[in-house]
Amino acid sequence: MVSSFSDDMRQVKAVAKNEIRKFIRGRKLAIFLGLIALVLFMITVLPYVLGDGLGDNPIAIAGTYIGFVDLFVLLASVFFSATSLVSEFEERTALILFTKPIKKSSIFLGKFLAAFVIVFMFILIYYVAAVVVSLVLAGTVASGVLTSAALALLYIFSMVGVSFMISAISKKGSTASIMVIVFVLLVLSIASGVLQMSDLPDWWILSATDIFHVIDPLKSSEPLRSAVVMVAWGVITSAVGYVLFKRKDF
Repeated sequence: MVSSFSDDMRQVKAVAKNEIRKFIRGRKLAIFLGLIALVLFMITVLPYVLGDGLGDNPIAIAGTYIGFVDLFVLLASVFFSATSLVSEFEERTALILFTKPIKKSSIFLGKFLAAFVIVFMFILIYYVAAVVVSLVLAGTVASGVLTSAALALLYIFSMVGVSFMISAISKKGSTASIMVIVFVLLVLSIASGVLQMSDLPDWWILSATDIFHVIDPLKSSEPLRSAVVMVAWGVITSAVGYVLFKRKDF
């Protein structure tokens, strides 16, 4: 039993390392790094070119940067998660991979881990940049930044889960990418709006709102509930994605 678990973990590690290596060698990583660098440059420099700068209020500074976190998580999930499973079938690499003595569970977990780590590293870079700028300009950091970062981590988990679920039911990577964007930006927003108009609770809808609200003490937020909702979405969508992936034949 222990030997079997150890072997499974070795397979997961091997798949994850291979997936990360593939990301590093590909163009997606460079493109996304360039995108983050461009956005950070625009947020940091343009206020001084066009106006009076970012000011010295740590809450305002943190809000300026962290206000884009949900969009970055979505884009990173599309880049590194949405095509992860479907690419094995679309590019016919599954013909090679599935003939080797490796479990589909190890493939799924390895790919999930790789996507999560890559997206997390990008968002970590973004938060570090926000903290450094805040320390330089304000001499301190807004007290809610750490909580915001923790929620962002859980939001990444849920978004990678959603992306993998959609990737498992898609036939093409481009379709999976579009479906993830539509689901997050359109379907979830419409569902939340309909529930609110019907005076029904929408707290269970996946949302990144508290990632921003915990920064400002004047705004209402429920970080613990948001954390539970994000974890639930991540677990459920990942489980559904795995079941669909396991049943999928080349």
